[in-house]
Amino acid sequence: MDTSKNMLVPLDGSDLPKSAIPLAQTLAGADGSILLMQVVSPSDPIRDNLGVALVSEEMAGRWHVEEIQKELDEFADSLRSRMHSDVTVKTAVTVGDPATEILDAAQREQIATIVMTSHARGALGRVAFGSVADRVARTAEIPVVIVRPSDEIGALGKAARLRRIILPLDGSALANSAIPYVKNVAQRLGIPVTLVHVIDTVSPYVAAAALPVPQSALDVWWNEARDMLEPAAKMFDEAGVNSKIEILQGAPFAAISNFATPSDLIVMTSHGRTGFTRWLLGSVAEKLVRSAPAPVCIVPSREPAPAETPKEL
Repeated sequence: MDTSKNMLVPLDGSDLPKSAIPLAQTLAGADGSILLMQVVSPSDPIRDNLGVALVSEEMAGRWHVEEIQKELDEFADSLRSRMHSDVTVKTAVTVGDPATEILDAAQREQIATIVMTSHARGALGRVAFGSVADRVARTAEIPVVIVRPSDEIGALGKAARLRRIILPLDGSALANSAIPYVKNVAQRLGIPVTLVHVIDTVSPYVAAAALPVPQSALDVWWNEARDMLEPAAKMFDEAGVNSKIEILQGAPFAAISNFATPSDLIVMTSHGRTGFTRWLLGSVAEKLVRSAPAPVCIVPSREPAPAETPKEL
């Protein structure tokens, strides 16, 4: 059984989190699976005007879960009827802490990727959905794709158009740990990969000198960046994945954000290495999740980032 096609999409009963479904459908492929999951809070007992419990907490909770499960199943049925593929759509409703329940379900159901929106807007009680996405992305042991929600959800049941994967690399082993995931997705979907490195010309270390970066230094950094990216490009090419190298300049977040388009998928590890010509992948990834024009996939790193002393000018 190929579990790499198993996707989980957390919902909250409002429309905006459904924006993640088209991309989940794309990543699942024609014969993958999508688990639609909703986590509800524990119910209070139903009381009369005098405060006497008429329905126990357990029974009220059971009724609430059954009601939500019915609504979710009806939505899943509607979604299946619109899909023109063999994607399996399953549902689950659980009670508890949303982030904890999502992570537990991902492990239990052998989920390969969690696809969720960065926040939701709906009834009272849903305002914390953004913090849930943040907690899931920071603690998950599997990749988490964060989609910025849109009021224009588009045609549910139709896979999102994904034309390219953007993989920013900084030369560290931690950043390179995203390569296997990217290779798997690119091979399955038949889409190209662009390897990106940003020469940071506006870092605090450069700005502190109050001097423009000399062209000779930029030339050296450009050549170093290309030498660093070429082995990864060769690895993709040997795997049958079309790859391209792009070396950008400027502030890392702005450079990557300006380079990306809505039909891209940006894939980054949770953090990387810092230094004069490097950038902190964690902070860049966080900014991209909030503001980039494309979805961002956070691939968990397997070890802490090593400390590094910034180079002096």
